[in-house]
Amino acid sequence: AVTGPMTLAGNLSVSGAGTTLTLGGHRVNVGGFFTISGGATLVSTQTADTLDVRGPYAQFQGTAGDHAGLMTAGALLVAGDLYLDGDGVDMSGTHRVALTGTGTGTQTIFSSTPARPLQDVRLEGTRSLAATNLTVRGTFAVTTAAPVTVSSFGTWQLGGAVTSPATASWALTTVQLDAPASIAAVA
Repeated sequence: AVTGPMTLAGNLSVSGAGTTLTLGGHRVNVGGFFTISGGATLVSTQTADTLDVRGPYAQFQGTAGDHAGLMTAGALLVAGDLYLDGDGVDMSGTHRVALTGTGTGTQTIFSSTPARPLQDVRLEGTRSLAATNLTVRGTFAVTTAAPVTVSSFGTWQLGGAVTSPATASWALTTVQLDAPASIAAVA
Protein backbone atom coordinates (compact mmCIF):
# COMPACT_ATOMS: atom_id res chain seq x y z
CA ALA A 1 0.00 0.00 0.00
CA VAL A 2 1.10 3.53 -0.74
CA THR A 3 1.72 5.37 2.56
CA GLY A 4 2.13 8.91 1.24
CA PRO A 5 2.40 10.97 -1.95
CA MET A 6 4.95 9.43 -4.33
CA THR A 7 6.64 10.63 -7.52
CA LEU A 8 8.54 8.26 -9.81
CA ALA A 9 10.64 9.71 -12.63
CA GLY A 10 10.58 6.44 -14.56
CA ASN A 11 8.16 3.61 -15.25
CA LEU A 12 5.94 1.64 -12.88
CA SER A 13 5.05 -1.99 -13.64
CA VAL A 14 2.85 -3.99 -11.27
CA SER A 15 2.74 -7.68 -12.14
CA GLY A 16 1.87 -11.09 -10.75
CA ALA A 17 -1.12 -12.76 -9.19
CA GLY A 18 -1.67 -11.51 -5.67
CA THR A 19 0.29 -8.30 -6.23
CA THR A 20 -1.78 -5.23 -5.30
CA LEU A 21 -1.04 -1.52 -5.56
CA THR A 22 -3.37 0.20 -3.08
CA LEU A 23 -3.35 3.99 -3.42
CA GLY A 24 -4.72 4.42 0.13
CA GLY A 25 -5.89 8.01 -0.25
CA HIS A 26 -2.63 9.17 -1.85
CA ARG A 27 -1.34 10.47 -5.16
CA VAL A 28 1.21 8.56 -7.23
CA ASN A 29 2.87 10.43 -10.13
CA VAL A 30 4.54 8.27 -12.76
CA GLY A 31 6.88 10.07 -15.18
CA GLY A 32 7.15 7.10 -17.57
CA PHE A 33 4.68 4.41 -18.52
CA PHE A 34 2.43 2.41 -16.17
CA THR A 35 1.51 -1.25 -16.67
CA ILE A 36 -0.48 -3.68 -14.59
CA SER A 37 -0.59 -7.32 -15.65
CA GLY A 38 -0.45 -10.98 -14.70
CA GLY A 39 -3.33 -10.89 -12.22
CA ALA A 40 -2.02 -7.86 -10.29
CA THR A 41 -4.60 -5.31 -9.13
CA LEU A 42 -4.88 -1.57 -8.55
CA VAL A 43 -7.06 -0.48 -5.62
CA SER A 44 -8.53 3.02 -5.94
CA THR A 45 -11.47 3.27 -3.52
CA GLN A 46 -10.96 6.65 -1.83
CA THR A 47 -11.81 10.07 -3.28
CA ALA A 48 -8.19 11.26 -2.88
CA ASP A 49 -6.71 8.23 -4.69
CA THR A 50 -4.90 9.51 -7.80
CA LEU A 51 -2.67 7.69 -10.26
CA ASP A 52 -1.15 10.33 -12.59
CA VAL A 53 0.61 8.68 -15.55
CA ARG A 54 2.58 11.35 -17.41
CA GLY A 55 4.48 9.02 -19.72
CA PRO A 56 3.56 7.64 -23.15
CA TYR A 57 0.89 5.20 -21.93
CA ALA A 58 -1.01 3.42 -19.16
CA GLN A 59 -1.77 -0.25 -19.84
CA PHE A 60 -4.15 -2.57 -18.00
CA GLN A 61 -3.86 -6.29 -18.82
CA GLY A 62 -5.96 -8.83 -17.02
CA THR A 63 -8.74 -11.36 -16.96
CA ALA A 64 -12.43 -10.91 -16.17
CA GLY A 65 -13.04 -9.61 -12.67
CA ASP A 66 -9.46 -8.64 -11.80
CA HIS A 67 -10.53 -5.09 -10.86
CA ALA A 68 -14.24 -5.61 -10.08
CA GLY A 69 -15.04 -3.46 -7.03
CA LEU A 70 -11.45 -2.24 -6.71
CA MET A 71 -11.60 0.99 -8.76
CA THR A 72 -14.65 2.74 -7.31
CA ALA A 73 -13.34 6.24 -6.44
CA GLY A 74 -10.43 8.56 -7.14
CA ALA A 75 -8.86 9.27 -10.51
CA LEU A 76 -6.63 7.87 -13.22
CA LEU A 77 -4.94 10.76 -15.05
CA VAL A 78 -3.39 9.79 -18.38
CA ALA A 79 -1.22 12.14 -20.47
CA GLY A 80 -0.48 9.48 -23.12
CA ASP A 81 -2.50 6.58 -24.47
CA LEU A 82 -4.68 4.19 -22.48
CA TYR A 83 -4.61 0.51 -23.41
CA LEU A 84 -7.25 -1.83 -21.97
CA ASP A 85 -6.09 -5.35 -22.81
CA GLY A 86 -7.92 -8.42 -21.58
CA ASP A 87 -11.13 -8.22 -19.54
CA GLY A 88 -9.72 -7.02 -16.22
CA VAL A 89 -10.77 -3.35 -16.17
CA ASP A 90 -14.02 -2.62 -14.34
CA MET A 91 -14.29 0.94 -13.01
CA SER A 92 -17.43 2.02 -11.16
CA GLY A 93 -18.81 4.33 -8.45
CA THR A 94 -17.26 7.81 -8.71
CA HIS A 95 -13.96 6.76 -10.33
CA ARG A 96 -12.90 8.95 -13.25
CA VAL A 97 -10.39 8.80 -16.07
CA ALA A 98 -9.01 12.21 -17.07
CA LEU A 99 -7.20 12.48 -20.40
CA THR A 100 -4.67 15.23 -19.76
CA GLY A 101 -2.39 15.11 -22.82
CA THR A 102 -1.12 18.48 -24.01
CA GLY A 103 0.32 19.71 -27.28
CA THR A 104 -0.91 18.57 -30.66
CA GLY A 105 -1.79 15.15 -31.95
CA THR A 106 -4.20 12.52 -30.77
CA GLN A 107 -4.53 10.65 -27.51
CA THR A 108 -5.85 7.08 -27.86
CA ILE A 109 -7.98 4.77 -25.76
CA PHE A 110 -7.71 1.26 -27.19
CA SER A 111 -9.92 -1.58 -26.04
CA SER A 112 -10.32 -4.71 -28.15
CA THR A 113 -13.96 -5.10 -27.04
CA PRO A 114 -16.44 -2.81 -25.24
CA ALA A 115 -16.42 -5.17 -22.24
CA ARG A 116 -13.96 -3.02 -20.24
CA PRO A 117 -16.13 -0.37 -18.58
CA LEU A 118 -14.84 2.98 -17.38
CA GLN A 119 -17.00 5.04 -15.03
CA ASP A 120 -16.56 8.76 -15.84
CA VAL A 121 -14.27 10.07 -18.59
CA ARG A 122 -13.11 13.67 -19.09
CA LEU A 123 -11.06 15.02 -21.98
CA GLU A 124 -9.16 17.80 -20.19
CA GLY A 125 -6.01 18.24 -22.28
CA THR A 126 -5.41 19.90 -25.62
CA ARG A 127 -4.95 16.71 -27.67
CA SER A 128 -7.76 15.14 -29.71
CA LEU A 129 -9.12 11.71 -28.77
CA ALA A 130 -9.51 8.53 -30.82
CA ALA A 131 -11.10 5.65 -28.92
CA THR A 132 -11.84 2.09 -29.94
CA ASN A 133 -14.68 0.10 -28.34
CA LEU A 134 -15.25 2.49 -25.44
CA THR A 135 -17.75 1.73 -22.66
CA VAL A 136 -18.49 4.54 -20.19
CA ARG A 137 -21.03 3.80 -17.45
CA GLY A 138 -21.21 7.38 -16.21
CA THR A 139 -20.46 10.73 -17.82
CA PHE A 140 -18.28 11.59 -20.79
CA ALA A 141 -17.26 15.26 -20.83
CA VAL A 142 -15.01 17.35 -23.03
CA THR A 143 -13.88 20.04 -20.58
CA THR A 144 -11.11 21.66 -22.60
CA ALA A 145 -11.80 24.80 -24.64
CA ALA A 146 -9.13 23.69 -27.14
CA PRO A 147 -10.40 22.80 -30.64
CA VAL A 148 -10.25 18.99 -30.29
CA THR A 149 -11.73 16.17 -32.34
CA VAL A 150 -13.36 13.19 -30.64
CA SER A 151 -13.41 10.15 -32.94
CA SER A 152 -14.25 6.49 -32.61
CA PHE A 153 -13.57 3.13 -34.16
CA GLY A 154 -15.79 0.24 -33.23
CA THR A 155 -18.66 0.75 -30.81
CA TRP A 156 -19.02 3.33 -28.06
CA GLN A 157 -21.48 2.44 -25.31
CA LEU A 158 -22.42 5.45 -23.17
CA GLY A 159 -24.57 5.29 -20.05
CA GLY A 160 -24.59 8.85 -18.71
CA ALA A 161 -24.56 12.48 -19.77
CA VAL A 162 -22.29 13.49 -22.65
CA THR A 163 -21.23 17.15 -22.65
CA SER A 164 -19.02 19.04 -25.05
CA PRO A 165 -18.15 22.66 -25.86
CA ALA A 166 -18.81 24.03 -29.34
CA THR A 167 -15.02 24.00 -30.00
CA ALA A 168 -15.01 20.18 -30.10
CA SER A 169 -15.90 18.24 -33.23
CA TRP A 170 -17.20 14.67 -33.20
CA ALA A 171 -16.71 11.79 -35.66
CA LEU A 172 -18.22 8.62 -34.17
CA THR A 173 -18.96 5.40 -36.05
CA THR A 174 -21.36 3.47 -33.78
CA VAL A 175 -22.79 4.78 -30.50
CA GLN A 176 -25.16 2.96 -28.16
CA LEU A 177 -26.86 5.23 -25.62
CA ASP A 178 -28.10 3.40 -22.54
CA ALA A 179 -30.68 4.99 -20.22
CA PRO A 180 -30.28 7.57 -18.70
CA ALA A 181 -27.76 8.78 -21.32
CA SER A 182 -28.13 12.26 -22.78
CA ILE A 183 -26.11 14.48 -25.09
CA ALA A 184 -25.71 18.22 -24.60
CA ALA A 185 -23.55 20.94 -26.12
CA VAL A 186 -22.07 23.37 -23.60
CA ALA A 187 -21.63 26.96 -24.76
